[in-house]
Amino acid sequence: MALSLGEMKASINLEVPYFIILLPGGLFFRLDCYTVLIYYFQILQNIAMYTRLLKEHASLKDKVYLYLKDEIARGNLKPGERIKEKEIAQQFGISRTPIREALLQLEAEGFVKFLPRRGIIVRKLTVKEISDIWQTIGVLEGGAAALATLRMNKGDLSALERLTQKMQQALDGENYEEYNRLNLRFHETFLKKSGNDQLYQIIIRLKKRIYEHPVKMVTIPEWERKAFREHLDLLKIFKQRDAQRAETFLREVHWNLEENLPFMLKAYSLEE
Repeated sequence: MALSLGEMKASINLEVPYFIILLPGGLFFRLDCYTVLIYYFQILQNIAMYTRLLKEHASLKDKVYLYLKDEIARGNLKPGERIKEKEIAQQFGISRTPIREALLQLEAEGFVKFLPRRGIIVRKLTVKEISDIWQTIGVLEGGAAALATLRMNKGDLSALERLTQKMQQALDGENYEEYNRLNLRFHETFLKKSGNDQLYQIIIRLKKRIYEHPVKMVTIPEWERKAFREHLDLLKIFKQRDAQRAETFLREVHWNLEENLPFMLKAYSLEE
């Protein structure tokens, strides 16, 4: 409330701390500290409420994203199939907003496609697309391996050796799910030792585009054993500290398109 100087003096309660704010025209604004504290705590409560709502909204989007990603990877949502937003909204009991945000993220990652007047469908990888991704990974991972070769210590090499031993056990026991998990760990171990975080993130994103795409054949034992032999050869190269050979081996052997494409055609549902 704006007061004149006389009114202000008459109304002052000396027992209550207050602020005096000078306004244009010779008026004063008196605001006691208790009122300031009330406003302050109300602001804090509002900030906390909006923060909680934002987190809940983000959590809903993430739940839908992970659900759709899992459905696509498992093949429950097949390439070319239309994604029904209304059914998902009813299933989760939510609005379409977090669903649309999850779908936009999946579109950016290349898993779904928005079609004008036709809705949203699960994207199919083309032979050209998966070939380009495969060759790009080979070039980038080869470079990362060259960097890692010069940075790895005895402990790192021992860790890679232990992983290959566990990979051998998984293959012998025909536990291909465990083998694939160890395979990813082997690659992530030396990729991280490259010391280049940007390079690491790019490679991981490209690999997700392939590994999280729905497959028509989950396991091809011949392909797995071929890859395992190459891991053993790569470990020998790391131990020899031959950075140039590590780069060439990954690019021209492990990620060789011509040798791996027949297996990819068996594993994935691809368009020409």
